[in-house]
Amino acid sequence: MAEIVLTAEQLKIVAESEYDVPAFDKDGNFIGHIAPYRSPENMTEEEIIQECKRRLASNQRRIPSAEVLKGLDEILKAKQS
Repeated sequence: MAEIVLTAEQLKIVAESEYDVPAFDKDGNFIGHIAPYRSPENMTEEEIIQECKRRLASNQRRIPSAEVLKGLDEILKAKQS
């Protein structure tokens, strides 16, 4: 997985933002968004509901929990072999 390390100033901007922060290259071309991490423990019930609705409305691939658990079980079995 690719990784980018933010400067202290960039990190402060993302951490203090309530919304995704748009990211641009040096020429001003939009390259994507940086989403600030928001722990569910620090979110209101309404924010959690809105986040769930946003995720349901997205076209991102969804993986059923049974499939995830099956995959994790296969990894554990492979490690034990």
